[in-house]
Parts: sequence; C-alpha cells; structure tokens
Amino acid sequence: MSNKNYSLLNSLLAVLLAFCLWADTTGGKSLSLAQDPAAKVEDQDIIYSEDEVDVKAEILNSRDINPIRLGVSLDCKDNAEVKLTIVLRKSGKVSDVKVVKSAKCSLDRKSIQIVKRIKFKRAEKIGVAVSQLFEISFRQFRAD
Repeated sequence: MSNKNYSLLNSLLAVLLAFCLWADTTGGKSLSLAQDPAAKVEDQDIIYSEDEVDVKAEILNSRDINPIRLGVSLDCKDNAEVKLTIVLRKSGKVSDVKVVKSAKCSLDRKSIQIVKRIKFKRAEKIGVAVSQLFEISFRQFRAD
C-alpha cells in the first residue's frame, strides 16, 4: 500500500472514531435532538421553582380553593395560618403536598384536602409544559 492509501485509511478511521465518540455522548440521538434544549426539558420531570420557569403555573379555580368551604375549623385560634408546598405536575395533577407551617388545628387537614382539588394552567420552560413547586397559604379569622 502506498502512503496515499495509508493517509486515506487513517482519515477514515479518525472520522469513524469521532462519530463513535459523538454517538456515545448523545446516547445515539441525532445531532438536532441532542442540541434541542426543549427536547431535554420535555423528556425529564424536573420540579422547577417559580424563578426557573418562563411561564408560571396559574391556578384557575382560586375561588373554590378555600378550606372554609369544608367548614370552619372551630379548634383553631384566631388568625390561624397554614402554609403548604405543592407540586403542580406537568401531567395536570397536584402532588407532594407538604405542610411548611402548621396552624396546629384542623385547618391543616382541610387545607391539604382542598389543594388536591386545584385546577391549574401548567408552567412552561422553553415552550414545554413542566412541573413547578408552588407555595400556598390559608388563614382563618375567627369572629368571637
């Protein structure tokens, strides 16, 4: 074999090696999909904070989301407050309901029940629906 043939063979091997390395780093996906940030966001179910999304989740039935609709919590002190964190999933469901600040009365239980009924417009990042962490609080005033 001549030097020209060896040079051509080496060039082909270098291109093949570069392609194999590229395919390994992209998981075998095409170049356009590997570089598309929206495709990466869509494939994963990451929970984003309010600051990390382009379009924030919006509660659509806020008038119905009131624990008092389940009855007044008579065991609560005046000005009782409960704070919750919830995840508004890109699937349209509410999950991971956690009490951050307890009212130490039945307002906690009623608040947990009522947030599971939330209807919402999903958050978006790069034009793709994503899950968002959401904080919500309820306060009950007692008129004695």
